[in-house]
Amino acid sequence: MTPTLTSDPFIFNGMPAYAKWFVGWLDTQPIITALLILMGLDIAVGICRAIITKTLSSTISWRGMSRKVIMLLMLGVAAVLEPLAGGIPLSKLVGIFYTVTEALSILENAAASGVPLPRALVETLAKLREEGHQKQLRTGVAGIILPPGTHVKSSLTVPKADDTTK
Repeated sequence: MTPTLTSDPFIFNGMPAYAKWFVGWLDTQPIITALLILMGLDIAVGICRAIITKTLSSTISWRGMSRKVIMLLMLGVAAVLEPLAGGIPLSKLVGIFYTVTEALSILENAAASGVPLPRALVETLAKLREEGHQKQLRTGVAGIILPPGTHVKSSLTVPKADDTTK
């Protein structure tokens, strides 16, 4: 028998019922468990990076954590839509995508913190980062890839810093 979180009576017996249900449910969801663990590790490594590079900022930290909450919400949306997807495992696909994204983020933060990594891995991360940046420059409304040189006009206007409205 493989030990699980719910098979350890020392940990499991002292929990409230809702925590027991959640831990029991996580035992059946390895992708979500991995994603949650990697999210926690990414937060920890990101904070260490910010301390090492002397760029610790609560605004940046909150923005990063908000993105993680949105990732979990998107995973929930995929799980809700999965029964309507005709057998396509949407929640697993979305979960794997975000798990890989978190793993890459941990590696990026480690490299930026000065942790030695294999040269090929660092070069691959730099290439992925550049490709992602180029894609963002070419991405329009709702993530639609636009042909190079195409620009989307927004109906939103941002007031200039010197504008004062009374």
